[in-house]
Amino acid sequence: NKISNISVLSKVNFNSLRKLSLFENNISDISILKSVKFPQLRELFLYNNYISDINVLSSCNFPNLTTLSLFHNNISDIKVFNNTKFNNLQTLALNENKISDISVFNHYSYYNSFSKLREVWLDHNKISSLSSLVGARFYNIEKIRLQNNNISDIVPISQMNFTHLREIDLSHNVISTIQALSNLRSQNLKKINL
Repeated sequence: NKISNISVLSKVNFNSLRKLSLFENNISDISILKSVKFPQLRELFLYNNYISDINVLSSCNFPNLTTLSLFHNNISDIKVFNNTKFNNLQTLALNENKISDISVFNHYSYYNSFSKLREVWLDHNKISSLSSLVGARFYNIEKIRLQNNNISDIVPISQMNFTHLREIDLSHNVISTIQALSNLRSQNLKKINL
């Protein structure tokens, strides 16, 4: 579609709404989400739009949100996740944006420790360093997609304890050595793409 204005969402009251899909539109402003009342919302799909500012997410009250898909937008700053209240978030898709700083995943917040996060999609961004992931609280992470970035050093990955990690994709980066994989701690790892 060609939807660009979603302000009507603040005027509706869908108490039972579990999935909201607004993907492949012309949306650039999502500030109205702070006024939306969808207490049962579990899945929010906003991919393939023109969104660059996601700071409104810190004001959103979606306590049951498990999936947030913001891929293929113009997002560069994701520090807002330090202050979001998405305690049940399991899948976070931020791929195909302009993200370079991923230190937010190493920041512990009372509201959001990413403790239930299972999948993180960060591929096709501008990430060059993984050092900020050391110490990240990915207790239940099963899948990390980091392909098509500018990553050269994978040593930080080997310094993390991924109890449940099953799949990691680091393909299409600028990695020249994989020696650090010998120190990777994950008993459940099934797939590595280099």
